[in-house]
Amino acid sequence: MPTDAAGDRPPVSQVPNFEQVAPGLLRGGQPDADGIAWLEAHSVRTVIDLRGEGGEGPDNQAIAGAWKKARCHSIPIPDMNPPTHEQVEEFLRLVDDPGNQPVFVHCKAGIGRTGTMIACWRVAHGWDVDEAIRQEQFFSYAGSFAQESFVREFAATRILP
Repeated sequence: MPTDAAGDRPPVSQVPNFEQVAPGLLRGGQPDADGIAWLEAHSVRTVIDLRGEGGEGPDNQAIAGAWKKARCHSIPIPDMNPPTHEQVEEFLRLVDDPGNQPVFVHCKAGIGRTGTMIACWRVAHGWDVDEAIRQEQFFSYAGSFAQESFVREFAATRILP
């Protein structure tokens, strides 16, 4: 399992904006072929692709086909848009299922959509919403006003388990 130790990270060119969020949860941008190999060598079981359909470079299906071992799930969110509550709940179910871990979640750059979902995950796990958003700013969080507003609304309305 990857750690935050500098010696156990994929090269930035292979997995941009990589981070181990928590045990069993990794995040980043769209990995290249070497990044996929690195992640699979580090036992990633499940991949959650947040990219919207079309218009984001290589075909999503072709990239999903590059994974040899991991199960791929698509939760398509158009760039700069917030997810729906249903998409966040699906994301949380996938990430929090120990049978799926380790999970790698990504969008194209690993910033806006990925940051929004990770902030929601943190809120669902008891983080203060401001701290969850502040943590994403470490990655130059480029979340749109709509994405940040969604995280705040999610925090205000979600009943913690």
